[in-house]
Amino acid sequence: MKRTGRTTFTMAIRSRDSCNLYAVWENPGHTMSSLRRGVRQEPVDQLLVEYPNANSERRCALIESLGESIDERVVLLFVSDLSDKSQDELVRVEILKALPFRNDNPEAWRQFGVIVSQLLIGPDDLLVRQYAACAMRAFIELDGVVRLLTEVIRDELEDSSVRHNALSSLERNVFRPPCRAALEGLVDIPGLGQSALRTLKRNPVSEPVQDQNRHFLAASDMSCRGAGSKGP
Repeated sequence: MKRTGRTTFTMAIRSRDSCNLYAVWENPGHTMSSLRRGVRQEPVDQLLVEYPNANSERRCALIESLGESIDERVVLLFVSDLSDKSQDELVRVEILKALPFRNDNPEAWRQFGVIVSQLLIGPDDLLVRQYAACAMRAFIELDGVVRLLTEVIRDELEDSSVRHNALSSLERNVFRPPCRAALEGLVDIPGLGQSALRTLKRNPVSEPVQDQNRHFLAASDMSCRGAGSKGP
């Protein structure tokens, strides 16, 4: 998501599971967060005060409102809850779903990336691992992430949704050379290899990259699979 002019926002509208739609608004009276959610944003302080005593359902709603805040307290909260295996899995999933839309400083970005990598490796709740695989698309430049995703995709004993989401993270970054090379090396895998091949064909390397979000646009129809999904 980025600001493209004094009053124009180009932004992704996030579904519950994925980044699917793109649109443009020209309304300087709203923040990007409020435009995406269509609601007035409450002050961060108020949301953080409410969070400790909120039930899991309410915490998920608070996380959605806090999702793009780069306030240090929000970063600490997200890091703490993501790392806490005793925290409700739906709360942790909500944080994972928010990570690709954040604009953290390099230190916080790296910290989140390391935690998400550890969640993906497990052991952890399957649902958390499924969404960790999907969130990895935001940390593709972190050392070892492309290799980790490739290993997960090739593991035939791994949960099919985890493998699918790991592949999706590479596909969403198809214009990045390391991801493209990884996809080219995965076309021989039954089922998932066909998806990798389709992504490569639909997004030829000669195609110019229009902006920093081009890799999201290239694979905008790909979704994050959670528990209960059936995949190749």
